[in-house]
Amino acid sequence: IIPRNTNSAYGVDSGATILEQYMDLVQRKNKAHTFWTGENGGDTALEPFQYANVKADKEALQAFLLHFLEYGVAILKNCPILENPVSLLNEDLRYGPVQDTIYGSVVEIKFRSSTDGELVAYTNNELPTHTDFSFYTKTPDILNVYGVENTVVGGESTYVDTFGVLNEVREERPDLFQILTEVDVYYRYAVPGKKLNVSSHKVVEMRGENMYRVVDMFCELDELEFVRHNDIETRKKWWEAYSYYRNKCTEPRTPAARRLDKGDLIMIDNCRVLHGRKPFVDGTGERVMNLMYAEFSHVIPAILDLHMEIHGKPTKEDSAAA
Repeated sequence: IIPRNTNSAYGVDSGATILEQYMDLVQRKNKAHTFWTGENGGDTALEPFQYANVKADKEALQAFLLHFLEYGVAILKNCPILENPVSLLNEDLRYGPVQDTIYGSVVEIKFRSSTDGELVAYTNNELPTHTDFSFYTKTPDILNVYGVENTVVGGESTYVDTFGVLNEVREERPDLFQILTEVDVYYRYAVPGKKLNVSSHKVVEMRGENMYRVVDMFCELDELEFVRHNDIETRKKWWEAYSYYRNKCTEPRTPAARRLDKGDLIMIDNCRVLHGRKPFVDGTGERVMNLMYAEFSHVIPAILDLHMEIHGKPTKEDSAAA
């Protein structure tokens, strides 16, 4: 039984309803998720946790991980600045190991406002919201963004809960929602000197009536393969559906924005929450972050282990009561 407050969808705060909600979160059933936008829920979804508390208190760590399951994002403030931050996931937060990618296990992204000849991953322009690694057959479940330095003016990180947006699409235009769940979209990307990665995904992957996974990285679309596999009428309908959904993602009320500070660790559900960045002012400093990826399935045993450490192994009487 997980000691946690429940919302109205689960009735009174009893052991049985708490366990039910937790199991629904594990299975990614949408009734256990809290949908949010920057206007009506971003403040709750992006309410930060403190590293010192999570490090010292197992119940605080459990609450942090459960918050991630419910909202698709969790922010941890004032983490130590480490040369290799892998230990934050593997040891402190207990949901490692870090997943290796074509860029390695830790990806350093530097945003420099000065043109000093160094390799610049991105300019200071706005980075539209997206999910990562759409060109992988299985996209990484969890993106972890670790703030190493940030002295620029502007450049706030942006977040969009696609489940909340798509739930609106499903209610307003079920025909368009269905198209996003049925049509395969093709992606490709090649790192210089490495093999070409090609894959296909539906924008929305369903499990029964539940939205389970979203893949959305428009700049890696493989238009040629998309044309080869879909006739003109399908492509027109898909574009109408995708535009309807993306327009909602960019409405002023939708994205939630927070500054990525030095020592922040942002845990993002890469299969639900889009991430991006607002533009920052040229000539005002430096912005450096590390990216690490992990598996959703590793969070579940971490929470269960924490529960047993806090409350002991469930007895037959506990099971009977639940």
